[in-house]
Amino acid sequence: MSLHKIEDFDANYHEQNSQEHIRGFDLYSKEEKVGSADDLLVDDDGRIRYLVINTGIWIFGKKVLLPIGCSQVDYDTQRVYAVNLTKAQVEALPEFTDDMTVDFDYEHRVRQVYRPSSSFSVFDSSGVGYAGYGTDPPVRTDTSTSSGVGYAGYGTDPPARTDTAISSGVGYAGYGTDPPAPPYVPTSYGVGYEGYENAPPTPGRALSPDTDHSAAVDHCDSYTYQQDPSLYEMNDQNHQWLKLYEERLVANRKQHNLGRSL
Repeated sequence: MSLHKIEDFDANYHEQNSQEHIRGFDLYSKEEKVGSADDLLVDDDGRIRYLVINTGIWIFGKKVLLPIGCSQVDYDTQRVYAVNLTKAQVEALPEFTDDMTVDFDYEHRVRQVYRPSSSFSVFDSSGVGYAGYGTDPPVRTDTSTSSGVGYAGYGTDPPARTDTAISSGVGYAGYGTDPPAPPYVPTSYGVGYEGYENAPPTPGRALSPDTDHSAAVDHCDSYTYQQDPSLYEMNDQNHQWLKLYEERLVANRKQHNLGRSL
């Protein structure tokens, strides 16, 4: 399903009150101002999925996506609160540019950072690490690529099997002396090379979070936003005007599609 900027999707966008589309509202993380809400992204049905947020106060010029369910809107003060957003998350998120097309792989990378079981919900760290191997930890010839979570944090060799993991991490990180016996299927969605749906990857081979999603939880042909309600569901308390606006967008789209089918 494609995503569209609100002005491209809603022909009457410029006639709407800013209270509805919240573009230009200040962006806060807790009580710290970190940027602004610059745009909305909606899907083909008119459902609001993301805010495009400018995090320039934290990282100059960087725009990223904030799933709508991770926001709270204060209409009286014209503020958007990014719930539990950290600078480490912003650093790890892929950058959004105004002329880009958001595809499935891009959204997958965004979800990996925001999901509640992500390492970013526990650690204020931007690393990824070697968490979540299918049957065995990386061989001694592997070199760590990150200072993050899991087996990350060593110099050139991964820890020996008798070593104690140095982090409570994600995936297979955080055990006492030995990894769990194979076969093992990780159950979390977090960050690292973990989160496989049915079967772990081939022994000794890690999934790349950027290029290989064939065994990952998110499948392009079956994923629905309902699988991540904490990321994409709005409520009356935090999104009153946005929900009303979305209802109109969805109704207008249905009417448009009906007219085309006649």
